Amino acid sequence: MPQARDFPPVWERASVVLIPKRCRPAGTPSSYRPICLLDEIALGPLLWDIAYNNVLRTALLPGCNVVCYADDTLLLAGGGDWGEAREIANLTVACVVRAIKRMGLKVTPRKTEAIYFHDGFRGVPPQTHVTVDDIPVQLGTCMKYLGLWLD
Repeated sequence: MPQARDFPPVWERASVVLIPKRCRPAGTPSSYRPICLLDEIALGPLLWDIAYNNVLRTALLPGCNVVCYADDTLLLAGGGDWGEAREIANLTVACVVRAIKRMGLKVTPRKTEAIYFHDGFRGVPPQTHVTVDDIPVQLGTCMKYLGLWLD
């Protein structure tokens, strides 16, 4: 018989997810149901995939795409010129950020990176930014995604 506070090692590495209860104030602990998702059991990642699938299904403008791996999200948007590309990128970012927030998750603008991909025929991209959750994110010349440098 296990002693009090004696947990299997796998339980010590569980992820706790707080599910909000309906009609309860957000600031109190009793307003949430704590659910543990064990990392070694396929159900934890499976539930994440099912929930995050809503982000992948976000309605976007034609030619825009969302690519996700775990909680890393990559958005692809384009346009006929630099200005149009930036406007479409901002709309795409706003739609995806809204979908992520609807899940009760947060986006971290300071960890966000953005770059222009271009063929070089239209000259150097202008110095500009995209807006992530009301915070401007400067467009750079390269970025790291899943350990890969994109430029």
